[in-house]
Amino acid sequence: MLKTIGGSFQLGLLGWDATQGDLNFKIDTKGEWMALDTTFTTGATMGPTQWMFINNWQCTGVLAYADNWEFYLLPDPVINVSPKSVAFDPEHTSDDIFVSGLNLMENIVITTPAGISANPTQLNAETSNETVTLQWDGTTPVDGALKLVSGTKTVQLAVKTTSVSNNSCFTPLYSDKLNLIPDPFTNKPAMFAGWGAKSIINIADFPDSVYCGSHSGRINGQGSLDVLLKGIIKPETHYKARAMIRTFGGEFQLGVYGIDTINTTDVTTIIDTQGEWLPVTLEFTTAGLAKAHGLFVNNYQRTGTHAYIDNWELYETDPNATQNLTQSESKVYINNCKIMAEFKVETPSEVEFYLYNVAGVLISAEKLEAFAGKLTHSFTSEIGQGVYIVQIRNKGKSYIGRVIK
Repeated sequence: MLKTIGGSFQLGLLGWDATQGDLNFKIDTKGEWMALDTTFTTGATMGPTQWMFINNWQCTGVLAYADNWEFYLLPDPVINVSPKSVAFDPEHTSDDIFVSGLNLMENIVITTPAGISANPTQLNAETSNETVTLQWDGTTPVDGALKLVSGTKTVQLAVKTTSVSNNSCFTPLYSDKLNLIPDPFTNKPAMFAGWGAKSIINIADFPDSVYCGSHSGRINGQGSLDVLLKGIIKPETHYKARAMIRTFGGEFQLGVYGIDTINTTDVTTIIDTQGEWLPVTLEFTTAGLAKAHGLFVNNYQRTGTHAYIDNWELYETDPNATQNLTQSESKVYINNCKIMAEFKVETPSEVEFYLYNVAGVLISAEKLEAFAGKLTHSFTSEIGQGVYIVQIRNKGKSYIGRVIK
């Protein structure tokens, strides 16, 4: 606390930096008791002696009083920003970063490279998870850094753009159907779910691993990158999905879960692209939808070590255009105390058979490599009297029937 009379005095520091003179903070309280609060950072090398003082050297004051001296070591200033880099392309010209400050004495000032604008450009020192929207002008090439500065603390964020459009390497499966994937080019992490070692990467950090545009998905270790389909797909409907995938170290799988409340087994197609970007397709038919349902790429119980994913597609399709199993010629019945499944497939393919009790408990799962045409399969399980549910599945299409024994 200081009280000065007749003009200014100064609170000063000697020896705070061996390469600098005294550090002085002037004050004129005009005869009133006032607090002088200030902060400073010592140099890399301090002088041989260090003092804190109050005097009127080269000041105008004639009399001063001082009391209640305080001196504290401050914790390091911190600016947290997420994500650590941003990237833009012709279809993705705006993105958000999230900023928090800790132990800062000054507001955070944001400066951007040419071609990038930020809103806002200044944040309160105590800000917590504040959203800052970045905008690319769509034309200026950028390969630089955005800076966040508060006093002596500076944090940089890599920023990169590409003029290459996602559409230059993306030909949709259908020109007359709506792609149901909310973010087909994998630009926004918030649009994806999953587990394990999954992330969204960009050209600022992984320029050689992005398929097209500015972003791709990545699984680096055990993990799954998922697109949640709640509110997007419907029961008893046919769909076709496709994604560009690049795998290393072995097998991954493109699959869908939660599309059948009776048969809860995921529908998957196994892939090993051996380091090449390849289109991978999955066809499926929904039954009763579970509470959670989604499309995924993962290496659960597979041998692959890492993978990259881009250009997600999902379309509602005509069942006759994509399916192999003929539902009108499928039925289940009892013959000689055995449950029989009768079906017809248009081309040679694997057919799966699932037998459940009325409570939905799986009793038997069997497979058959079927020739084209009308065929019959007899379940091998010995079962007692009761009501049973039979599901026949082939190339994503499903038939469900009930039988009483």
